Amino acid sequence: MSDSLSSEIVKALQDFAKEYQVTGVALFDDSVDLLFSTYEYKIQIEELKAFANAFSSEEDTFASGLMLNGVLYDVHRFYANEKPGLIYGRREGDKPTTEGVGLIRVLQGDCTLGKTIYAVCSYKLPCLSTRAITNLRNLFREHLLKK
Repeated sequence: MSDSLSSEIVKALQDFAKEYQVTGVALFDDSVDLLFSTYEYKIQIEELKAFANAFSSEEDTFASGLMLNGVLYDVHRFYANEKPGLIYGRREGDKPTTEGVGLIRVLQGDCTLGKTIYAVCSYKLPCLSTRAITNLRNLFREHLLKK
């Protein structure tokens, strides 16, 4: 993990993971350098590369989904042009074991760190996309998006 994150950002990410009871949250840059993670496993570099490329094509991302720890998630929403960019979806639909995933991106020119930054998070019931994704996006807007 990188030392380039301020303690304020690290604390905000840790608080987010704890408060919203997400399964995990990870932050990485466009060089697929993992900067922060609360996951109990190491996210594979191929998955980080795929997350970074997911914003390239809405059609391809909807068709291929998002893969995290070898688990495929269907993509339901794609907002690449938002600030920050946002993609999210879910696996196992409306079953009690359903799990959501969200991917957020701040482009280099808009980022306080001077490089493109991504975050991926996953969450299970009772946490919903509305809560997890909205609050992760707010964290990005507060700590990583230039004012």
